Amino acid sequence: MEKEIQLNIPTDVKPLFADDILVSLRVKADKDEKEVYVNLKFFVIEGKRVVADVTISKITAKSLLAILTNQLSKAEEKTSSTTYIG
Repeated sequence: MEKEIQLNIPTDVKPLFADDILVSLRVKADKDEKEVYVNLKFFVIEGKRVVADVTISKITAKSLLAILTNQLSKAEEKTSSTTYIG
């Protein structure tokens, strides 16, 4: 069973809204090993500008995928249970 941890991490970063994302892979290969990084560019279509450019490791990308999947399924459960229109 998953254990939920809540962290209160202070931040001075202002939240930004993005309505689209561009995902690309960067592969760094040496003789013996290959490192994969995922680059995420969040942008606003209307203003045609990038609001965030983030590069994460493959392990972090897998964790992000799991977290997003979990959170979205929770959100769908909450919204699907309130479908009464009267």
